[in-house]
Amino acid sequence: TTHRFSRLSFHRSMVGRRLPLLMTATGRAYFAFCPPAEREELIELLISREDEQSALAADRGFVDRLVEHTLGKGYGENNSHWGLERKIAAIAIPVMHEERVMGCLNLVYIAKAMSVEEAARRYLPAMQGVVEKIRAQLA
Repeated sequence: TTHRFSRLSFHRSMVGRRLPLLMTATGRAYFAFCPPAEREELIELLISREDEQSALAADRGFVDRLVEHTLGKGYGENNSHWGLERKIAAIAIPVMHEERVMGCLNLVYIAKAMSVEEAARRYLPAMQGVVEKIRAQLA
C-alpha cells in the first residue's frame, strides 16, 4: 500500500489491518480470479472462522453470485459494502501469472465522489496498463 507515503491518502489507518476477503474490492478480485480449487480452500477456511466472513462464505448463492458478478465485470468492487468503512469505495483487478493471482491492484476513493461504474470507466484502462507492465516483469 502507498497509504503511509501518499500525501493524498485519507485512509492511513488501513496499514497493517486484516481486510475481509469477501467484502473488499481487492479481496473480491483475488477470490473471483483465483483457481477454483484455491477458492474452495478459501471458502473452507472462512467458514471455519465463525465470524461475518464465515456466514457469507457458507452462503453458496452469495459466493456464486459474487464470483459471477466479479468475473463478468472483470474487476472487484466495493461500494460502501464493508462494515465501518461505509464512506469508502474501490475497484481492484488481479495481477495474473501462469493462471495464479499474484496480487491485486486497487483504487480506493471516497464513495460520494463517483460511482463504481464511473471509477471503472475513468481509471480501469490505466490500471490495466500497470498490471500488464507488472505481468511483463513477472514473465
